[in-house]
Amino acid sequence: MRDEMTNKIHFEDRLNWRNWLRNNHNKLDEIWLIFFKKHTNKPNVSYNDSVEEAVCFGWIDSVKKRLDDERYLYKFTKRKKVSKWSELNEKRALKMIEEGKMTEVGMRKFKIRKSYDKDFLRIILPIIQEIISENRR
Repeated sequence: MRDEMTNKIHFEDRLNWRNWLRNNHNKLDEIWLIFFKKHTNKPNVSYNDSVEEAVCFGWIDSVKKRLDDERYLYKFTKRKKVSKWSELNEKRALKMIEEGKMTEVGMRKFKIRKSYDKDFLRIILPIIQEIISENRR
């Protein structure tokens, strides 16, 4: 069975993660970022910092997996050409823009994003649930 978690990497701080992204964001499509659990007292970039920096380079986190008793991983990938952005990630992007940290590639991804339309979801989800219920009968 093929190991689906190739390209595992750990960074002790935000700056090293950002430098890696600067040098590799256009070379790889995905990596698994290693985080140490708090009880280990080992240094690593924080989750929030890792996502903020990823947003700057047009990347995003997705899946979280346990690695062992001391570590876990988050999968980071390039965003698709047009992808949906959560409200939280939109706020992160705006913060990075304000701080002057957003890169050109990150800005392009941000400009063509799709936002979650909460009102649309609020209206459409009950309709979808009703259709599913009717189809089960």
